[in-house]
Amino acid sequence: MPQDLSNLTNSLDSGELLGKVHAASQSLVDVIRDIPWSTHSIVVGVLIGGLVLALFGRWSLRLALALLGLLLGVQAGLAIPAALGADLSSPITAGVGGFLGLLMGLITYRFTIAVAAAALGMAVATTVAAAFVQYAPEELPSSIARQVAPGGPVGDSLDTLSQLSSDGAMQDLARSALPSVDEGLQQAGLQNGAQHVRDFFNRVRDVLGPRWSALNLREKLIVVMASLMGLVGGFAGGLLLHKSVGLLVTAMSGTAMVLPAGAWLATASGAVGEGTLPSDPLVWAGIWLVLSAVAIAIQWRSKKPQADTEE
Repeated sequence: MPQDLSNLTNSLDSGELLGKVHAASQSLVDVIRDIPWSTHSIVVGVLIGGLVLALFGRWSLRLALALLGLLLGVQAGLAIPAALGADLSSPITAGVGGFLGLLMGLITYRFTIAVAAAALGMAVATTVAAAFVQYAPEELPSSIARQVAPGGPVGDSLDTLSQLSSDGAMQDLARSALPSVDEGLQQAGLQNGAQHVRDFFNRVRDVLGPRWSALNLREKLIVVMASLMGLVGGFAGGLLLHKSVGLLVTAMSGTAMVLPAGAWLATASGAVGEGTLPSDPLVWAGIWLVLSAVAIAIQWRSKKPQADTEE
């Protein structure tokens, strides 16, 4: 193990690195409280949208996408013939456009559920695989070992993956994806707040990055293959079992929107004191799972007495 990685692991074991993450999160709390309340209106919208999605689930998402498709279709039905100079009846073109837009909205609903299920399946599979490699046996079955060996079906691809994790390409990609502050938005505290956000995610990356780099080829294979299986399985499940998967996805996605928005607004309003909110990601994950289970139960109970007319 490289000396830098060993030092980082020792600091992680002693809690020093997690303490730095906690300090960065507390600095972010101070910045949030300095932002004008007019800026928080977007967060309020996210909170309301998350509540509606978590409690009403498939019905609310399908209705929203259908109405959006209908409105866009009507607008297109009126604008396109006029732009082409066609002498057609406006009610007819608007009706045709609205019907096509409504149809596209319903198709988009199923695709949205499938994509969300794919992301959820990938996240769950990756988490389970990452935990499994800590306790898995040292030797792979011979049938898998032959595929992983250099020159095997997946060996070369994993070599490329190892190079990406070691040469810093993934770290550079994550760093470039962090939000930048527009010069026109230099209100009081925003510039400083953006730096705190970068520091927070950089430190979180410093916790996870070395753990990935420390994995051997066998362990990386398990994590990558599990992630791909979760991605494909989630997408297929979202298309084929859109009723049940839609309930699960909307409940978990809605609560995932409610949690950060609620914490943000509670911090901005001063309703919670400094250090009150947990800084451990595992605690937040546990709260999210509990709230998701509650939302799933509410959706399930509300739909049981009703006849499901979905095709």
